[in-house]
Amino acid sequence: MKIGFITCAAEKLSYYFPTLAEPHFIPIEPPFTPDDQIAVNALRKIGYEVKPVVWNSPIDSLQEFDLLIVRSPWDYMDNDENKSLFMQWINALEEAGLRVANPAHFMRWLLDKHYLKHLSEEGIAVIPTQYYEKGSSLNLLKHFEKQGQLIVKPCVSAAGIGLYHIKTAADAIQYQAEISARMQTCSYMLQDFIQEITSHGEWSLIFMGGKYSHALHKKPGPNSILVHAEKGGSISFSCQPKQNMIDFAETIYQKVFFAFKKAMQIECDPHSVLYLRLDIIETNRGPVLIECEGVEPELFFRAKPKSEIIFCKAIATIILREVGDITKNLK
Repeated sequence: MKIGFITCAAEKLSYYFPTLAEPHFIPIEPPFTPDDQIAVNALRKIGYEVKPVVWNSPIDSLQEFDLLIVRSPWDYMDNDENKSLFMQWINALEEAGLRVANPAHFMRWLLDKHYLKHLSEEGIAVIPTQYYEKGSSLNLLKHFEKQGQLIVKPCVSAAGIGLYHIKTAADAIQYQAEISARMQTCSYMLQDFIQEITSHGEWSLIFMGGKYSHALHKKPGPNSILVHAEKGGSISFSCQPKQNMIDFAETIYQKVFFAFKKAMQIECDPHSVLYLRLDIIETNRGPVLIECEGVEPELFFRAKPKSEIIFCKAIATIILREVGDITKNLK
């Protein structure tokens, strides 16, 4: 069996690794990320052949793979052109009949954060959000005067790229022209600022093969709201979320597929979804969903010993539709 891990050019990884939080956690076999390397090693140990696939590789060259797993194509988010090319490439994988995890139609939905509206309609608590479609206008100062601090970011984005934290009226005035120009090329979302991000941080709860596996806690660095380690955030693998947080995440997971079907008018087989990471803030009013990550989230195998084994079994299930002899030696 041959598996391709879809990633980005090796030089891009230098932006993400190492970090102050984990100075010794660096790529060993780029362009695999050091976290994905843990899963790659486990898959090879049980007999899979695993190779990196830089996204936008010619589709014809990928026919050799039994499964392509989207893991770290992190440079697709660098600019609007890359975003468009990435979506076209994902579509081309689907049209070529290649088996991809997560499924292309599911990833298309999750690439655009309008999905938060669909989840909200299913009763999931999300950060209050207003959407402004490409070509529309947004008066930042007016919103700031009415709502206070704001978060403004593109609907298609990741890793905090393109995010603006409007903390003052001066910020609203300063960034108005810049954001207005960007809104001519892509849709934006305006969200309430959740104060607890600075004090409570955020939790990432990771599901693999349809089941909750593990979690980690992240906090922003000084004078920041961004929890990403490469941007000064901290990571804790030792603390565990409260049960109400796990219950909330499991409810989200169950409702994701209903929301998808209602929004896209097609089914997504839950058994075809390899992974999902739910990023959640614990507020004074209860947990609130930030993002539902099913395209290229880091899965933090290092947070839980043998979580890569769960990942391997989920892959085997997708490929074989049942966990057979290939996983019997997983311990």
